[in-house]
Amino acid sequence: MTDLLEPVPALDVGAGHRLVPGVRRRDELSPEQLGEQLLRSASDPRALVAAVRVPELTTLHEELPQPVWDSIRHRVVTELLRDVDADVTLAWQDPELMLVHVPGDRARSAEDLTRRLEEASRGLAAAGLPSGDGQLYLSPHTGVASNASSRPGFSALDQALDAALQAQGHMDLVPRMTGAGSRGPAHRARRTPLLLRGPGLVVCSYLLALGVPFVVYELLYLGGLDVTRVAYLIAVGAGLLTAWLAFSEVVRALPHHDPPPPPVGTPVPAASAIIAAYLPNEADTIEETVQRFLGLDHPGDLQVILAYNTPRPLPVETRLREVARRDPRLLLLAVDGSTSKAQNVNAALAHVTGDVVGVFDADHHPRPGAFERAWRWVGNDYDVVQGHCVVRNGEESRLAAMVAVEFESMYAVSHPGRARWHGFGIFGGSNGYWRASALRAMRFRRDMLTEDIDASMRGLALGLRIASDPYLVSTELAPTSFSALWRQRLRWAQGWHQVGRVRMRPALRSARLTVRQKVGVLVLLGWTQVVPWISLQPLALAAVALLNTHHSRQWFAPLVVLTFLMTLSESLLQGAVAWLLAEPSIKRRPLWWLQYLLFNIVFYAEYKNAGVRTAHLREVVGEEQWVVTPRTAAAVAALDGRSAPAGAVS
Repeated sequence: MTDLLEPVPALDVGAGHRLVPGVRRRDELSPEQLGEQLLRSASDPRALVAAVRVPELTTLHEELPQPVWDSIRHRVVTELLRDVDADVTLAWQDPELMLVHVPGDRARSAEDLTRRLEEASRGLAAAGLPSGDGQLYLSPHTGVASNASSRPGFSALDQALDAALQAQGHMDLVPRMTGAGSRGPAHRARRTPLLLRGPGLVVCSYLLALGVPFVVYELLYLGGLDVTRVAYLIAVGAGLLTAWLAFSEVVRALPHHDPPPPPVGTPVPAASAIIAAYLPNEADTIEETVQRFLGLDHPGDLQVILAYNTPRPLPVETRLREVARRDPRLLLLAVDGSTSKAQNVNAALAHVTGDVVGVFDADHHPRPGAFERAWRWVGNDYDVVQGHCVVRNGEESRLAAMVAVEFESMYAVSHPGRARWHGFGIFGGSNGYWRASALRAMRFRRDMLTEDIDASMRGLALGLRIASDPYLVSTELAPTSFSALWRQRLRWAQGWHQVGRVRMRPALRSARLTVRQKVGVLVLLGWTQVVPWISLQPLALAAVALLNTHHSRQWFAPLVVLTFLMTLSESLLQGAVAWLLAEPSIKRRPLWWLQYLLFNIVFYAEYKNAGVRTAHLREVVGEEQWVVTPRTAAAVAALDGRSAPAGAVS
């Protein structure tokens, strides 16, 4: 368990000012006194102002006696400022808004202050504060500004308040900063030429990966320097390394590993399911999904939270409210202002009552006993366990059938094999089960295209343990058209690239990771981003060899055969093991497997590589729009003998 998730110790805090063990005194002023202090320090560029919003405090102020509420507020101050080792003054502007001033003579950098406030906020959100009937979970949202970064006409306080509102909108506990030094991947609104948008980016990716290397190799050869043999050996070596990595995953996926036994003497705890949805796209399927969750037989209490956003009222909301009226286990949470799954899940955390929290997309149907099986991991010191996502609409189209087989290769082979080899798993966005305290601390980032992989890498660097369980099954809907599949995989690829750019270095520097885990991080976030650019080099080199009549080709044929056999053997072995370990409903479709094998060798592998290269260029030119992946659900008796209505999207 990470230190962020350790319980908050009970502290005695006096009135008037806050005493923190081993740290300097914090003086509490009235808002008017603090305002005068801010005016006096306006000319000091090093002075910092932080605005911290804790929205839960407003509700508590209305419900609790004043002495109790004062005590809670004092504890919040203590926990948030315990690691800010400078003389600071603070004031409460209203029940939920705390203003903090760090004078220039003692101020650290704005980046250091935000880091310390973020760590304290995550600890407070994870462990909570003891209350009469359990724990009280709070969500501090922070904005930080300095006098040096203030814009004309706006004070540092104005900008800190604005940044705090932005942080509250994201709900991810990441402090927002104004001016230079703001963290996180920037969303750039650039006007890009038509050639660098859509299909033009695909063409450019092939020009860069194939055309430019060919010209370089040819010019060097004509100039008397033949680098083709060395370059081809490097490309073949890269292919061999990739194949070996895949073989390693396959070998480690073969042993059957059951989850640890349930903790002795500990009953199965309450569980919460968070279903994130964008209702205009999921209106046709969300009712069935909700009923599936409410039909789960969980030994402990089960809470189902449908956290959704919608631009307009929909008839399905009325029907869902009727379901919630009949079954109090269902909580409908319309997240105002949300534009992402990340915000929907983050908003739901304020209402979670379970100790184990499952996160699901709106088309997912978990199997009975899912939360019990997940508890066997979480109850034995794992923070997250990722389950096996099985496609249930493979009969809708040949593409959906091939995606169904691909998912077996991913979730039955690659994910568990990689988790055993690298020493860590990854959370895949849906059918993942979290320790509630870990999810409260980590949250999801709206500004990351793959918020699931981002949370995995952030958590890994902090010491979270993530398992992969191929027998923890939930069914979902696959895209049924190539355009939908392309948009989905393009977003995945660009999201992985973002995570690698932002998270790889902190993970490699983390003292919590072993050497084996750091090698795994390099493979996942580094090597997989390089291979798609190397994969086309044999074609460029072969073109040079065939174009020049005096070029030596004796080495060419055997290496071509070696590369083909290597790729074929990797695909055959992974396919055979995936079939052996596959979900029975997919395993009994031999034609699907044969189609996927031929499809993957001839076309699909390069299709995915092209997506990765295009995603890299999208990131360079600032194209970051997320298009929701449409999925239709025809009436299929795929896995459990029950049909699904049409029109699902996620």
